[in-house]
Amino acid sequence: MIYLIIIVVTILIICGAFVYLGNILGWNNNGDYQKDMMIKNSLLENKIAELENKLKDDNKAMERSTSSTPNIKVTTKSNVNTSVNKKTTVVSPVEDKQIVKPSYIEVVQDNTPSLVVEEPNLMQTIYPGYGGYEIRLRVTAKGDDFYIPMTTTDSTKGLTGISYSIKGGEFKGIQSSKVNCSTSKKNIPFEGNQYCFIANGTSLDVTATIWLNNTSFGNYSVLFNKLGYLRENDKRMLYYILNKETETLYLN
Repeated sequence: MIYLIIIVVTILIICGAFVYLGNILGWNNNGDYQKDMMIKNSLLENKIAELENKLKDDNKAMERSTSSTPNIKVTTKSNVNTSVNKKTTVVSPVEDKQIVKPSYIEVVQDNTPSLVVEEPNLMQTIYPGYGGYEIRLRVTAKGDDFYIPMTTTDSTKGLTGISYSIKGGEFKGIQSSKVNCSTSKKNIPFEGNQYCFIANGTSLDVTATIWLNNTSFGNYSVLFNKLGYLRENDKRMLYYILNKETETLYLN
């Protein structure tokens, strides 16, 4: 028992010695560490001071360089318009159609001579024992001189200027006629008749009157069929269709 106690005490003493020795070594190590850290801090502080001094030197050199550079004054004119007007072009869609170039169109005038006849006026009048039927024409010559024979259907010779027919019952009696115009020529350019003459570019009034002297009672009218005429430079007989009928008269 005593030996056991001695062994335990011995162990405790040895452990205490190791602990004491460890503390001594730790203190020594801490001291070295502190010394080492103090040296490093001193070196770092010296390095920082060196960098600060170099930075100050660089700033001074930069200030000297800036002060030696000449000042350049830039003037900008305020009245110069620097804006650029941009035009926008709108392109219309092009239809898929064939482009046809305009061709020269020649206007051809109709120079064929012609006799222009205005709308006729018709009249009818009852006289004692007979009736009178009248047509009034205004004619204009274009491109040539024209001639209208001063004759009608009841004429016995020459060319016929005014053709007519009697409408109604069967006419029994005597018929006569007359053609009047303001300008007339005889036998020029054709023989056998007297003509109403219409010079080129002029107008003329032509009147034809038909008298019916009947021998029996009846209702009668006159249908003016056509107007016959000739040109100065053409000897053929030409016709203008009238087809105008008067009112009906009761003749007794």
